[in-house]
Amino acid sequence: MRRKIIVGILGGFIATLNLADVTPAQAASVPQLDHVFVIVMENTAYSSIIGSSAAPYINSLLASGGVANSYYAITHPSLPNYLSLTGASTFGITSDCTTCWVNAPNIADRLESAGKSWKAYEESMPSACFVGDSYPYAQKHDPFIYFNDIRNNASRCQSHVVPYGQLASDLQSAATTPNYAFITPNMCSDMHDCSIQTGDSWLRQQVPTILSSPAFRQQRSLLALTWDEDDSAGANKVPLILLGSGVGSGLQSSAGYNHYSLLHTIEVALGASAISTNDGNAALIADLFATSPPPPPPVPHPWTGLYTLDAYGGIHPVDGSLVMADTPSFASPLARTVRAAPGSTGAQSGLVLDAFGGLHSYGSPGVQVGQEPYYPNLDIARDFVFLPSGTGGYELDGYGGIHPFSIGSNTMPVAASQYPYFAGSDLAKKITLLPDASGGYILDAYGGLHPWSAGGHSLPVAMSQYGYWPGMNIARDLWLAPGSNASSVRGYVLDGFGGFHAFWSSLAAAPPAMAMYGYWGGQDIARSIWFLPGATAGTASGFTLDAAGGLHPFTAPAQPLPANPGQYAYWPGRDIAKSLWGA
Repeated sequence: MRRKIIVGILGGFIATLNLADVTPAQAASVPQLDHVFVIVMENTAYSSIIGSSAAPYINSLLASGGVANSYYAITHPSLPNYLSLTGASTFGITSDCTTCWVNAPNIADRLESAGKSWKAYEESMPSACFVGDSYPYAQKHDPFIYFNDIRNNASRCQSHVVPYGQLASDLQSAATTPNYAFITPNMCSDMHDCSIQTGDSWLRQQVPTILSSPAFRQQRSLLALTWDEDDSAGANKVPLILLGSGVGSGLQSSAGYNHYSLLHTIEVALGASAISTNDGNAALIADLFATSPPPPPPVPHPWTGLYTLDAYGGIHPVDGSLVMADTPSFASPLARTVRAAPGSTGAQSGLVLDAFGGLHSYGSPGVQVGQEPYYPNLDIARDFVFLPSGTGGYELDGYGGIHPFSIGSNTMPVAASQYPYFAGSDLAKKITLLPDASGGYILDAYGGLHPWSAGGHSLPVAMSQYGYWPGMNIARDLWLAPGSNASSVRGYVLDGFGGFHAFWSSLAAAPPAMAMYGYWGGQDIARSIWFLPGATAGTASGFTLDAAGGLHPFTAPAQPLPANPGQYAYWPGRDIAKSLWGA
């Protein structure tokens, strides 16, 4: 049969949703999953949520997920329920005590034994592994801090029991998203001290971020939304809503489940062993899974190859790009930038510039450098460009000096004839070359754009509009739009906070302001930008590389935001990523 659940009241009309009622006999098995997210809300009965006009967002999830309508908490009050969800026992605890430590195995232990990663994200927690209450953070809603083998292991606790704000950065890629994420809203967001409407609004803001993350879009992931206990006015029946891989859209289960059932289901989905007989013997919530999900299809990308360069010369492929052969490796962080050789298929070969001016071949076929500038033990080389012909190019030093180099036995390029020079001041950041190789532009640390010319050519046109921050070493990267020439130029400059700043000459149309992009106000973290093949000043989109290797899509107005890559190198907390490039 099918059952109807009221999911909202709009303009006096009651909207209903038909949910298929399944029985265990119809059930599929619990699928293997890559990621499981658990969000635990507070002190609200099933009947106060499902079908309630006070929770319109939560009820909107039912059409694409499954709901267990006979799901029960274990006991009262909060703490023993949280321990049941993570330790498969109440451990005899009957209060919300704050020093009743538990010396017993838990889901974190089982996950680590299975080779899986985990984190607990605690909203309003003052610092990682914080012990005690700090309103609106409440320790009783953070079960992991009660387990001795977590709390008393400083490094384990600090890296796994963290403030909720860390979730956003961890969701940037599937690789940085833990296999198991336990999310605790604060005492207001979870409906404990604030209204159902407040909690519903919090979920409306937070859940889409999880459901749109690379972990959800590119791998097999599940979100379980439940409540620790009811309001003590009923039989302790609470909602459980499942969303994600393999969950039948609109399914409703009438089977009896509890917190141990959810824990057992998560253990099976992630390949972890049971903790005790409580979870090991609990019924699996298999009937809300319609089918075992197939492996996720590869995400299509508009590039042949995309790579990041680290400070030691390492080259790291993004989302299925071919692994690079013959890469340089430096014992210290000397790599400054990288360029693909003109005509290189998928950016598969090119050069890496070190701090002293040395050019190092990567990929296959290798690029053989002929003559090059070199400044032993002087950290002054900043950028370089290839000639369109690939027969040579120009290096930029930190003072603005431009130095030609050759490839193989080719003749050295003509010398730069006019260029800016900042004697004794390490200000020059980036160099570009116009398609006719007559010259280009140099970006300084403050955002200034300076024309330069080669071989007696006239200087290219000066910019009429560009970003400029006197005295602030904040400009990081530069992109010239296709079609730029010596008399008409436009493009974008990236600042260290992730901001995009359009520039243009008097004869060129102003590029539009970027509509969406990563931004870290006050944090100098943006390092490089890469524009998708075929991008123009009006249809620009691509990715920003942050200092830790994170990739963040950006786009101009009315353009689709590029899909987040699922796999790329990432070094949390380290300023090591240098360049992003591809073809």
